[in-house]
Amino acid sequence: MIPVLYLIDHLRQGGSERYVCELARSASSFGVSPHVCVFSAGGLFFDEVKRTGIPLFEAPVRTLYHPSTLGQISGLFRYVRKNGIRVIHSFQPNANVLGTLVAKAAGLPVVVSRRSLGDFGSLGSPRLEWIQKKVTNRMADRFLANSRAVLEAAL
Repeated sequence: MIPVLYLIDHLRQGGSERYVCELARSASSFGVSPHVCVFSAGGLFFDEVKRTGIPLFEAPVRTLYHPSTLGQISGLFRYVRKNGIRVIHSFQPNANVLGTLVAKAAGLPVVVSRRSLGDFGSLGSPRLEWIQKKVTNRMADRFLANSRAVLEAAL
């Protein structure tokens, strides 16, 4: 089994959140030992993952730009090392940025999932858009997109 960390901002209601929950629950059927990390605890899919017994790590991140985020990055890095994680698969903008940084610091491959064109600045954060285009997109080993338009925006 390959230990994979699925990293997402939160597991409240939503399409990406449901996808991560389903992916984690079915991971063992394709040779993956799933771990899930969230930046914000609680929610429908958070509770569902917790009930399944899948390792669930909480790394509270308010915003990428808050000083406490450095401590959470360090904690996430330690979690990755301690649990022998071999791949980080991230979802949602903040998780994509932090997941990529942690993966590269740990010498691991990172899969960045893009499920919306909103990941590229239409969420109202030009700074986040710039970080994704100049850092995350260039460092990702693979992109997983739910449409050609999203993939082309990422590339």
